[in-house]
Amino acid sequence: RATVAVLRDQVPGATLLHFAGHAEVAGLVLADRRLDVPGILMLPGSARTVVLIGCDVGRADPESNSGGMTVARALLAIGSESVIATSHALADEHGLRMSEALYAQGILHDGAAALRDAQLALLRAYPDERWHLEFHPWVR
Repeated sequence: RATVAVLRDQVPGATLLHFAGHAEVAGLVLADRRLDVPGILMLPGSARTVVLIGCDVGRADPESNSGGMTVARALLAIGSESVIATSHALADEHGLRMSEALYAQGILHDGAAALRDAQLALLRAYPDERWHLEFHPWVR
């Protein structure tokens, strides 16, 4: 279960953080509370590669206290080298498909390249769907 304590104590320096859960514009919904961008910026570090499977987690909220910063950019600011996230609503089934495709493409070696290859594979498998194009890479 993802909690603020887990993110604070176990994630900094890890190779991979895979978050699959509820998210909101400029925040992650954890087991113990919502963690917004300012809270993320207070964490001591992050994993090298981060995959965020949750609705709107790649979007900024200009009305919030995040100053227009996204969760993805906040994770880069505290040490991540690459973050994969979506900027739109996401069905659970689509999150699972994207996760499987990312790992099949070697997410640990190059996040942006794995995303590109995963999107191409999903486009071939589901030619009438476009949800996978809403995932974007953020790299430092």
